[in-house]
Amino acid sequence: MSVLITENTYQKTVSSKKNVIQRRDFLLLTLAFLFFIGSLIGWGIEVLFRRLFSAHHWMNPGFLVGPYLPLYGFSLVTLYLLAGLEDYLSIETTWI
Repeated sequence: MSVLITENTYQKTVSSKKNVIQRRDFLLLTLAFLFFIGSLIGWGIEVLFRRLFSAHHWMNPGFLVGPYLPLYGFSLVTLYLLAGLEDYLSIETTWI
């Protein structure tokens, strides 16, 4: 009887570890996706802004080769991670 209990316990432990690894991998992929999407969209918006309002000609605002601005990618990832903390913090908003 004790052998069955330990096998069940082992299987539950292994399955819970797999779930943790899968969630961590999913979070990493989500953060990478958000970084690249934020970098691309930020680059596009800044190119249009510089073309229409600032320099009046097409120019690449980034320092990398290609349409990426890591500043906007890091900003989007940071906002995503901060939004995940909402469940753990007790923030009360009062409007006066």
